[in-house]
Amino acid sequence: MNESLKLSEFLELIKSTIEMGFGYQGFWVVAELSEWRKSGHHYYGELIEHDGISKYPIAKIRCNCWANVANSILTKFKSVTGEHLKSDMKVLFKVAVNYHISFGLSLNIVDIDPSFTLGDREARKIGILDTLTKEGIVMKNKELELPLDFTNVAVITSSTAAGKGDFFEEAQKLETLGLCKFDIYEALMQGKDCALSVTKAFEKVAKKASNYDAIVLIRGGGSQADLDWFNNTSPARLVCKSKIPVLIGIGHERDSTVLDDICTKSFDTPSKVINYIANVIIDNASDAKYNYESIIKMTKNFVKFNKAKLENEYDTFRSQLENYLNHLDNKINNEYKNITSTGKVLVKGYSQIIESKYKRIFENSNSSLKYYNQNVTGQYKELMNYSKNILNYYGSSSDYLYRQILSVSIEPTLKRGFSITKSREGKFITTKEKASKQKNLIIVYSDGIVNVEVENGNAE
Repeated sequence: MNESLKLSEFLELIKSTIEMGFGYQGFWVVAELSEWRKSGHHYYGELIEHDGISKYPIAKIRCNCWANVANSILTKFKSVTGEHLKSDMKVLFKVAVNYHISFGLSLNIVDIDPSFTLGDREARKIGILDTLTKEGIVMKNKELELPLDFTNVAVITSSTAAGKGDFFEEAQKLETLGLCKFDIYEALMQGKDCALSVTKAFEKVAKKASNYDAIVLIRGGGSQADLDWFNNTSPARLVCKSKIPVLIGIGHERDSTVLDDICTKSFDTPSKVINYIANVIIDNASDAKYNYESIIKMTKNFVKFNKAKLENEYDTFRSQLENYLNHLDNKINNEYKNITSTGKVLVKGYSQIIESKYKRIFENSNSSLKYYNQNVTGQYKELMNYSKNILNYYGSSSDYLYRQILSVSIEPTLKRGFSITKSREGKFITTKEKASKQKNLIIVYSDGIVNVEVENGNAE
């Protein structure tokens, strides 16, 4: 039978082997901190390494930070980075290998290099900016002109963003006065889904970009780690491609993200964004008021100048007109005298001419009357002869027609064997229908009459 070991003995052997192999000097390890939590005075978590393409975890191990070193490590990290150590940070830890026969393999954190975390963030920012530069879009939004005025603004923010209240406290005043309208597009402002959520919000705004003067992205305070979610290629690319200016207010004075570097204008806080918008509107209103007052003043001066000019021109015109009228009056009087003397001569000459023409017309009229009198007499005689001939012709025709009518009168017709039917009143009956309506009929023959009684519509 082979020699066997208890499980505890075997695990103790592994523990001894690990301790001898790795010692207690520790190793510097780069990883992402995950599930970082505090329990009592100790901290527990996991260190993970992801595949660079798929982000699939290719290595993972538990880590511990015991109370005796936790305070110094956390204080050191906060003093350099300005924030607390938390999950999802990429860190450089100095760790010691620890194996416990009951809890298994883990790493004890003994030191940290905060500068690595800062450097990693900066490296990611540089990488994103380099990608946007290669795509030729890194400066597209930054080079856009800021709006000359704000009337409609799209605001991308979270419903729980700390800076939202400060922003909309001022924004509501502008909306109440009807100066500017603000449309909210909800998005997550932290966490692993932040970049995707902000990207979708930008895509929604892009579909209505023509309705807005600018896009505003705001969030309240937070740590540097919270701002890391905005160092992402997807939302950065949409900011660059935006056709309208993008104003960013997601950081603090000493913090900066990729979006701050590529937007049209960035601000430290949301309050500064709304103050800028309000100041532009107020400045425009002040300029408008100043321009209005300037126009009124210029108009009054212009009116005053032109009034004096018109009065002067009116006086000049009036004087010239009076001189002209006097000159015209004298000229008309002189011409009237000339016309009067000339008119007398002309009247005498035309009177002689008219009298001569009157005599000529009178003589011509007498000759015409004699001529037309003779002509009318001749035509009258011709018409009388023509009328007598027509009367003789129609007289002969009337005699002929009369003889014809007599030849077809009733008597000759009766003699040829025909008869005539009459009513008792002497009306001619020409149809059976009329006959059936009579009680008595008279039938006339060439040699006498016959009385007929009508019964039941039949004559007997």
